[in-house]
Amino acid sequence: MIPSCTRTLLVLILLLAGSPVHAGPVPYGLLHVETHSDAFPVRDLIRGIGRQFRPGEQHVGFGRAESGVSFGRAHLGLLYRYEVFAHSSRGASELIWRSETDQDIPAGRYWPLRLAINQVAMHGVTAGYLFRPTASLTLSGNMQLLKATEMIDGHVNGAIATDAADYQGQARLQYFYTRDALWERPTNRRYGTGLALDMKLRWRPNARHEVSLELLDALNGIYWRQMYYTRAWLTTDRISYDSDGQLDVRAAMTGYEGNSSHWQRLPVKAYLRWHGGLAGRRLGAEVLWVDDYRDVRLRYYVTRWPGAYVAATAEGAVGLGYQRGSLALALQLDAAPKQARTFTLGIAWQPPGR
Repeated sequence: MIPSCTRTLLVLILLLAGSPVHAGPVPYGLLHVETHSDAFPVRDLIRGIGRQFRPGEQHVGFGRAESGVSFGRAHLGLLYRYEVFAHSSRGASELIWRSETDQDIPAGRYWPLRLAINQVAMHGVTAGYLFRPTASLTLSGNMQLLKATEMIDGHVNGAIATDAADYQGQARLQYFYTRDALWERPTNRRYGTGLALDMKLRWRPNARHEVSLELLDALNGIYWRQMYYTRAWLTTDRISYDSDGQLDVRAAMTGYEGNSSHWQRLPVKAYLRWHGGLAGRRLGAEVLWVDDYRDVRLRYYVTRWPGAYVAATAEGAVGLGYQRGSLALALQLDAAPKQARTFTLGIAWQPPGR
């Protein structure tokens, strides 16, 4: 019996094969990466946390590499995706930094501990079609059938108070994983199966202005059968006096490990864009919205070099780009590569208007 998700993709492929084609097959490819961390340089998150730190709560990273063939308004391709989203209290971010860099934990502080993380690596097949209801309006849909190979999905909640000699507090943890990074529980290979739908609406009221709304993962879900998970409670309520009359604080951990089927859902990545001309200048604006993270980007197109533009963002990043015909390039950073906390890279070769 064919799984329902596979049947869905086969139906899409048949529809694409039977759709009107006004041009021969045209290859396309794209690479898009967005990363931002309030607290750490992006390089440190990849290679290991270093000495650079500032208080922060948002940590966002997502990217995809895709290659395939377009048939007129339809396309079919292969893709690889990696995404990680984390939201932490400032206290949790600082404790992680101090622990990873072997620094002392300051006494006399109260540390709220809140950390939610959602991470996945996956690859699959993508198929899409562009509809043109009117001359000024286009709507495109892109369906992905995904096989996930790596994941973490969980959260920690609690608080710790530190003094000169010890600490007190409580924390509760629950997370699903393909590899146990905390207690190194032995695990075997697990795979998830998922679907994701991207949607894009583009409106061009006249020759000078264009507005678009793109929703990546507008609908999505990844199903993990019998996934590994851990639930744990940590408390320091076991307080007593030692032989010298000093308080003896001992942490007690209880919990259990198990396996359970799990649906993992990814946040919607929304892009609202405008391109147009004002006062004889070509300009652009973009708003990115992912859960609690938002960024505003502005573009100024250089008249002397058609297609080239400079960009600046609300997060403090600046960059250069080029967009003309089938080619699009973009690079934005908020600091030198080793210190950058915001990084955007885009490379694409695809039919205009897709």
